[in-house]
Amino acid sequence: MEDDSEKIIPRYLCEEVAKLSVSDAKLTKRPWDRFRPDFTSWYLVPSTSVTYYKFGKLYFSKDKETSDSIGCGMFFEKGLGESLGIVYSTKQAKPLMMDSTWFWHKFVSESSKDNFPFKKANLDTSLGSLKVKVEGGYVTEPNSFDPYKMRMLKWDKYVFDYNINKDLFSVSESQRESFVLKLHGIKSFSDFVSSLKELEKDEWLWLNIFIYTELKTNISDIKSDSKLIYDRLLKSCSILIKD
Repeated sequence: MEDDSEKIIPRYLCEEVAKLSVSDAKLTKRPWDRFRPDFTSWYLVPSTSVTYYKFGKLYFSKDKETSDSIGCGMFFEKGLGESLGIVYSTKQAKPLMMDSTWFWHKFVSESSKDNFPFKKANLDTSLGSLKVKVEGGYVTEPNSFDPYKMRMLKWDKYVFDYNINKDLFSVSESQRESFVLKLHGIKSFSDFVSSLKELEKDEWLWLNIFIYTELKTNISDIKSDSKLIYDRLLKSCSILIKD
């Protein structure tokens, strides 16, 4: 029987990928919850900024602490409409307003290119298929909103399986608490991007997007497995997100 103590946590995988990404992008390690570093999700951010909602990030996360797999991929957000900054101009609210420098715009604008990472991802069967998670809802009081505590809110969530070869999206999980997102009609990558463009029009809507594969590994294999997933998927993502 496999020893659970040998299973890795997101921080271990984040640290290994950070070493591999040095030549491609300068990334900073950040925990989702700095008070629980060995249990929380981790980001690799192309900035040393304290707030980093605007950036595309590499992300390492377990759905549950007891899970035997780690989601590894690219994470980015849709912020609040820039025009809301006129009303919500506090220090806490200002970083939430999405201007032209947000990675969201780069993702949408470059997604039609043939060499876009998720069209040409060099995945093989050992890494499994890609998944796409979309979660979010309305922010009614930006001055008190903290995106890093979003998991405590009752928002909508969709998880899609994405077959790259067939360019096929299929819903594997949906949880609708606020009934804001209606994404069951997404069937292809272009459908996905079109939906993002439409959702962008809603200034009060916050979205988290996570495009990833799931990795099962243990301490003894972490170096080889992290290199495999970096070469196959995360390298192209790290180049894409760098500022």
